[in-house]
Amino acid sequence: MKKITVLLAVLLAIVAFAACDQSECQHYDTKEQSFAPNCTNEGYTLRTCKHCGYKYKFDFVEPEGHLLTETTTPPTCTEQGYVTYDCAKCDYTYTSDFTQPTGHTYTSSIVESTCIDVGYTSYTCGCGYSYKTKFTVPNGHKLTSLTTKPTCDREGYTTYACRCGYSYEGDIVEPTGHSFLKEITRPSIATTGHTTYTCEDCGFSYDGDHVWYSEIFSGAEGDGEGILAYGIDISYWNEDVDFNKLKKAGVDFVIIRAGSVNQQPDRQFEAHYKGAREAGLDIGCYFYSYAETVSEIEEEVEILLELIEGKKFEYPVYFDM
Repeated sequence: MKKITVLLAVLLAIVAFAACDQSECQHYDTKEQSFAPNCTNEGYTLRTCKHCGYKYKFDFVEPEGHLLTETTTPPTCTEQGYVTYDCAKCDYTYTSDFTQPTGHTYTSSIVESTCIDVGYTSYTCGCGYSYKTKFTVPNGHKLTSLTTKPTCDREGYTTYACRCGYSYEGDIVEPTGHSFLKEITRPSIATTGHTTYTCEDCGFSYDGDHVWYSEIFSGAEGDGEGILAYGIDISYWNEDVDFNKLKKAGVDFVIIRAGSVNQQPDRQFEAHYKGAREAGLDIGCYFYSYAETVSEIEEEVEILLELIEGKKFEYPVYFDM
């Protein structure tokens, strides 16, 4: 092959020389350039006349051809698969060996309908594509009711609740209001008189209608127009006292003789105290004193304290001197 290529180049040179006007250029002075073959083009040597620029090629070499590498792209659910061929020496590339898409492979899951949400069956492929079908209507709420009764100061209502967590309140009922019982505490030296209002349903209470001790005992006539409180003094001289009749007659309190040095206690003291207490009268007491010295007063005080131990008095404990 090389010999044929050289012979062809000589013949071309002879022809070119014959065609050239020797008197003008003899092509003695030339330069040569070598071009290597690539994937698709021949290699050769180029000879150029330095004087006239005449050129010709010789020593041709066959193209080398592509050096291909393969890259396989597998098919997906929706895209073809193929093989990509790339030349390692140049940018030549092409694809072939196509395969059909595999199609979707589904798994299904059922989502049940809820009180407010639609149910459906979901089909999902491993590639991420999914769709829904077989829709079912919502079930609607299934409500149970719980009634909260009104109290004195809070509304009553009914709570309607579904097992899904949804709930609301309706059927509002106004508070019942307090139902008060009254307990009167009469004034004394130690205690301000007042009325305690207590709700018999919820236990709420407050004090009102206050009366100060000084308002009652600043004088029996008070403002001069009416008696503020009316009471009596009783002792062993008063036997078989009907305290209920006294209360109905307008007696507010009794001052009971507790005793004296000579008579301790007054023989009617316990009975009088018990009867007055049961009738709801306020009670005070007095000790009939014979004392003439401080020591005798101290002795009588000790006796009196023993007589009234454990008893409650709304009015003062007096010494009758």
